[in-house]
Amino acid sequence: ADRDTLRREFDARKAQFSRARDEAELLRAQNDELVVRLVKDKEQMSAEMNAMNDIIERLKRELELAREGRQPLFDSLFGRRGRGGAAAAARGDRPADEPPEPWDVVRAL
Repeated sequence: ADRDTLRREFDARKAQFSRARDEAELLRAQNDELVVRLVKDKEQMSAEMNAMNDIIERLKRELELAREGRQPLFDSLFGRRGRGGAAAAARGDRPADEPPEPWDVVRAL
């Protein structure tokens, strides 16, 4: 009787261990997927931040040039995109000496 009881207990523990191992493998796989997704998201966010920093630097350079009187404020930015500045003034959308609205700056980028 003791032998049968020990055998049943051994089989139960063996099954419990097998379930725990399977669950651990599943959790490891899910963790690996999560890490890959987080790294991918971080790379994407980094690329977006770099693009935003490039835009900010370009706008700073254009503002500095405008302050030095070397080019009208935002004229080159909007002129090459067909919005605001001299291009808008030529279309009658905005007087040439009136700066564009902030949202127009964002849309033009």
